[in-house]
Amino acid sequence: MNNIAETLLLTFCNNFVAYYTTHQAHANTTGRNFYSDHLLLGTIYESLQDEVDTIGEFLRALDEPMPTSLTDIIATSNIEDGLSFGDSYIKDINFILGELIDTYVELQAVTKDTPEHMDLNNYAQDQIKNLHKFRWMLRSTME
Repeated sequence: MNNIAETLLLTFCNNFVAYYTTHQAHANTTGRNFYSDHLLLGTIYESLQDEVDTIGEFLRALDEPMPTSLTDIIATSNIEDGLSFGDSYIKDINFILGELIDTYVELQAVTKDTPEHMDLNNYAQDQIKNLHKFRWMLRSTME
């Protein structure tokens, strides 16, 4: 597996863990801000969920398989599985999205000088922009 494929696999796994963690935070939201937090987390997890297929297709275009088990996804991801509840879950999701941004920055870096992978580079840029917007929304929610 080359460096681009390895970074794309890490991106897939990190995105999947971020998706699942955000989805479970969405489903388990309670409290006075339930409605607004539930909607925001729903928007974020649905966006991350959409990227599972997109990144999987990028992997297949490189003739690399998608991970075949959740165990492999968690083992490959450098985003910690699970999160705490209570007042800190919004903060936890914000942190996780920051780690996911770092992953997309790495993907952008390994594809920047390869014209044949300009689509991946542009994709990484778009995801960085989207994730920054979600982090802004989460930070505003925490204030």
